[in-house]
Amino acid sequence: MPGKGNGLSLLLNTAQMDRTPFLTTSAGARVMVHSPDTVPFLEDGGFDIQPGLETSISMHKEEVSRLGGQYGDCTWDGSELKVTNLYRGAYTQQACLRSCFQLTMVSRCGCAHYSYPLPPGSEYCDSHRHRGWGHCYFQLYKEYTGDVLGCFQTCRKPCR
Repeated sequence: MPGKGNGLSLLLNTAQMDRTPFLTTSAGARVMVHSPDTVPFLEDGGFDIQPGLETSISMHKEEVSRLGGQYGDCTWDGSELKVTNLYRGAYTQQACLRSCFQLTMVSRCGCAHYSYPLPPGSEYCDSHRHRGWGHCYFQLYKEYTGDVLGCFQTCRKPCR
């Protein structure tokens, strides 16, 4: 049922001193509504809720169906792509892009970044065992954002 008195209601207790100043510039909460079979990537979606204010949100769900084949370039589950999905759940373009970056990092830098899932047979980067991994990461990230790695061409939009 629609309306302010219906639906999900949350009371969050946030404090300015609880934020991590080097990781975020704002206080409050970030909210994202997603399907239960997909991994939420808060950097790409969601919205911020300011502390000390009452906030009401109305949402409308849309489902997009792409035809694929001769009509467009999409994938149903990502199984035909050259990138192994490191995230559990349904295929999303964001999960594919992050998997592409992590797999390239392991092959080039010799270790995996701790912000992403660990590929089989690899280990997370450690300053004692992997000297210079930070420099390798930043070089790779620069190539990723400039689309030199080709992840944006490889990871197609889902057909649904």
